[in-house]
Order: sequence, then C-alpha cells, then structure tokens
Amino acid sequence: MTVLNRDLPPKEKILAYVAEYFDFVASHGFNRNLGQMEMMRAGHGSPHLKRIAKRYFKPLFMRITEVIRQGVAAGEFRPVNPLQFMPSMVALVVFYFISAPVMKSVTGFDPLSPTRLAERRAAVLDFISAALFQNPDGKPQGAAR
Repeated sequence: MTVLNRDLPPKEKILAYVAEYFDFVASHGFNRNLGQMEMMRAGHGSPHLKRIAKRYFKPLFMRITEVIRQGVAAGEFRPVNPLQFMPSMVALVVFYFISAPVMKSVTGFDPLSPTRLAERRAAVLDFISAALFQNPDGKPQGAAR
C-alpha cells in the first residue's frame, strides 16, 4: 500500500497502514473471501498462492519489516521480530471478519455493521499501539510501572 511510502514517522506509518488495511478488508468482502480460500488451499496445491505471494505479499512483507526496523532503531517501537509480529498484526484484522458469522450467532449483533466495524478498527489500532510502541520512558506501552 502506498501509505508505507509516505514520509511519516514509523508509528504513524504502521497505524496508517493497519487502518487502510482494515478499511480495505472491511469494504472488499469478495477479495477477503477469495484470499482466505487461496490460503486454505495452499497446503493442497493452490496454483495461485505462490504467484500472489511473490508479487504482492513478499514486497509488502519487506516494506513492513523495514518500517518496523526503523521504528525499533528510532526507539519508537519495542524490539520485536517482524516474522512474529506481522502474522499477529494481520490476524487482528482478518480473524474478526472470518469469525463474524460465529460472533453474530453468539452475541446476537451484527459484527459487520458500521458501528461494530468502527469499534473493531479502533480496538485493532489500540492493540497494535500497545503491542509495538515504546513509551517515552523506554518501557512498552501497557507495561507495569
């Protein structure tokens, strides 16, 4: 996504990326479902996943890794392993949509309503901030003081 190429500090860049990614997933149900199906088929020989990963996922992974490393070097992010952090970051967004039918059955509300999507988007950004950002005192956000 082009947000990763903007001239922003790493904190703002990561939050802007996650926000745009959330908005994209929320507004493109067909793409979301197609991507999920291809990933599930990957273990059984998806003919498309390798090409998609090389063209789209790998450059994105490399760019986010670079932003994370810049944030760590600048003292904005706590030291995290991008190989571990990125799947968790993506899962915070994607799992919500995958589990929406179950959540609707359990809770009785529509998790894909505009109000619930806005709540989830805010919660994802808050969680990413708490998991990744350093406080000015050098402690991870949310750490006991």
